[in-house]
Amino acid sequence: MGGYFREIRHARQSGTLPFYAGGYAELIPRIRALAENPDIPAASRAPMIRTLQSHEHHLAARKKVEDFLAGADRHMARRDALRDAAADADVAVAEAPNYRGWRREAERLVEEGDAILSDRETHGTHLDNIVSGESGGIARRTVGTIVRGKRRAGCQRTA
Repeated sequence: MGGYFREIRHARQSGTLPFYAGGYAELIPRIRALAENPDIPAASRAPMIRTLQSHEHHLAARKKVEDFLAGADRHMARRDALRDAAADADVAVAEAPNYRGWRREAERLVEEGDAILSDRETHGTHLDNIVSGESGGIARRTVGTIVRGKRRAGCQRTA
């Protein structure tokens, strides 16, 4: 475990979240086992429990960003299918079947993307560490591009 703690110190010194430090994921089961061991004094287990709580928090935040990106990818694929259907029917995209549902999903994605981008404390590190899209862009750029693009297309809600 000494090597891991060196990685953690290095990660913290470089401004990296320990969640993204080398060997972190492999260490979590060991920490969990120690934290659940009743033979270890509660005071010694407390930092391990905090580490596990932090781990769960970061897993959930990362999953939210990943799920958003996957949903945005599916939405864009449906956009292409919607364009094809409109062309086949010789109608404007806004008149194509399923357009309204697609549009509602675009509005939901804008709201979700805004929420992710505005919660820097929860999602910032993950936005900076998740590589997404065919271009291999950082998630922050990808989410921002989606939100700005949808806003330009008029997909934000108005009061």
